[in-house]
Amino acid sequence: MHILFRQNFRHNMTISISIPLFLFLLITLTSLTTNTDAFSTSPKSCECVTFRMDDIQDFFLNDVQMAVMDTFLDNNASLTLGIIGAHFGEDDTLVKYISDNLLQVNANTTDSQPAILQIANHGWEHEDFTEYNMSNQSSLIKRANERISFILGVTPVIFIPPFNMLNNDTFSSLIENRVPYVSANVTTDPPSIYSEKSYQNRTSDSLYHFPSSGNTGDLSTSNDYWEGREHQQVLSDIELSLNNYGFAVVTLHPMEYSQREDLNYSNSVDLHQLSELKKLINGIRELGLKIVTIPEIKSYMNVST
Repeated sequence: MHILFRQNFRHNMTISISIPLFLFLLITLTSLTTNTDAFSTSPKSCECVTFRMDDIQDFFLNDVQMAVMDTFLDNNASLTLGIIGAHFGEDDTLVKYISDNLLQVNANTTDSQPAILQIANHGWEHEDFTEYNMSNQSSLIKRANERISFILGVTPVIFIPPFNMLNNDTFSSLIENRVPYVSANVTTDPPSIYSEKSYQNRTSDSLYHFPSSGNTGDLSTSNDYWEGREHQQVLSDIELSLNNYGFAVVTLHPMEYSQREDLNYSNSVDLHQLSELKKLINGIRELGLKIVTIPEIKSYMNVST
């Protein structure tokens, strides 16, 4: 039995924000409430793109999920998987696929930059975290991390909030659970500047915020069907994000890569949409950009402090 939460919300929206170019956000728990100092120099673009696929769960479009992962690995491109903790671990086919590829790519020492499947915590029951207090949020994050670690042997260091909804209690809960990376979207967690400290000097009470600013598909504005996007549209979002924030995170969902009618999905691949994904990966590389994991973004950014 699968669980799917897809009503009355949009995952990502490309918006115009009047903030300085090339921003990178490093937030500490203290700075959330008191520190609004700015960097003396805005971060340089990382010239990199990160992909995250949300809503990884047992039995739901598992053939489609694996086809998308295959596309990334076959093209030596990294992908972050947002796993819903309570709904992962009983689908032997999906679990084995992810486990085998985690071992395979981690063992690949012949390539200087092997593709990797990075695991992220996408909530316990795909709940809206803003509806819970800090204690409950922390418990949900811990519970999902423990289950994912038990199944895959990997403890997530990235949190992708369900519905992209989060608040200060979420930040505190992540710090408490030693999860240093969070990726919502630029609507719910807009980039700002809070500290002059370089991102390389992260302490135990710091978070890196890398919100998504684009997607390869989403619910229609009327919320009655799931639409895929052409690769040229996504490339435009990526270039805008690099100009505005210095990095680009693109969100995917299994739904836009499935054959579908309205909100009814079949476990068969939409070959056109998968072809658009391949063109997107190639287009990114033709622009001279790197495809990296979320934690790798900071390695390619350059801040003067």
